[in-house]
Amino acid sequence: RPQGIAMQKTKIEMVGANQLRYRTLVMQGGKSAREFSGEMHISLTLIQAGKPVMMEFPDPKSGDAGKLKLSFKQYQRVEGQISLPEGATVKSVQMTVLEKGELRAKQSVSL
Repeated sequence: RPQGIAMQKTKIEMVGANQLRYRTLVMQGGKSAREFSGEMHISLTLIQAGKPVMMEFPDPKSGDAGKLKLSFKQYQRVEGQISLPEGATVKSVQMTVLEKGELRAKQSVSL
């Protein structure tokens, strides 16, 4: 049975008008940790023109090349920036770690 995957030291912040910076540490528990191979998805809940809007990152349309790939034995730092639509306000961010399409860890941050 696979060991637990967890996200720690997660930090989400706005940098500039339309840029969101994310950073987290994805860790694997257990001593005899096998190589973890998966990907991270980030779902944003935005308010745009007074209405709630969902935004996925990386964009599902970008295909395999755009994926936030994870590959590690003990931990991997994941960080980057997301460009937001003009005039959008971020309400919450949900980060999920998937392995072969199966949910392994989830963390939500409200802004």
